[in-house]
Amino acid sequence: MGSMATKTYPGRYDEQDIAALEQLAEATGRSRNYHLNEALKSYLAEQRWQISHIQEGLADLNAGRMTPHEDVMAKGRRIIAGFAQAIRLSPPPHTDPAAGSCR
Repeated sequence: MGSMATKTYPGRYDEQDIAALEQLAEATGRSRNYHLNEALKSYLAEQRWQISHIQEGLADLNAGRMTPHEDVMAKGRRIIAGFAQAIRLSPPPHTDPAAGSCR
């Protein structure tokens, strides 16, 4: 894998975060810069994912591809009711059905 060009970009950080970063660098044997780069890459990937999904949702909304709120709530209630029924039919955890008591 090739080396990417880098650029120095100064910043200001909370003292507690710098202390935690220094502890992380020491514990892992990696540089503070390495961990800052990894954190930035992770943050940017998460933000890209969120923005793309928001844009996708807005496009669906604008195109009329949506489910009314009450339909979503009704489906959620049915799912919850199904789980509640399954829980009532299941034996309690750590129960020996043959002995009828907890182990």
